[in-house]
Order: sequence, then C-alpha cells, then structure tokens
Amino acid sequence: MPSAQPPVAVLSARGIHVSIAGSPVLRGVDLHGEPGAVTVIAGPNGAGKSTLLEVLAGTRPPSA
Repeated sequence: MPSAQPPVAVLSARGIHVSIAGSPVLRGVDLHGEPGAVTVIAGPNGAGKSTLLEVLAGTRPPSA
C-alpha cells in the first residue's frame, strides 16, 4: 500500500505586506490553500480583503 502524501498547496503565500500611500494595509499575511478546501475572506470595510485578492491575482505588487 503506498504511503499517504501530504496535501499539495493550490495557493500558498507568506509574509505579504502592502502599503498604500505610505499607510500599511496588510502586514505579514500568510495563506495556504489545499485542494478541495473552501476558503472565506471576511472582514469589515477597509480591512484589506480586496487588496489581498489583488496581490494574489498579480494585479497589485506587494510591498514585501
């Protein structure tokens, strides 16, 4: 019987930092998505949800 392999990440990011107009929006965000997992990004207005998605999509460069 083959040994079980750890799940491979579909999406992985570490230490995302984004500043807009000199103000930090995201600081040290880590993300690890596994195949078949459902992930929700929730938070109040201005929390950085759209900014995170823009960085992950490659349409906004991270600061670090």
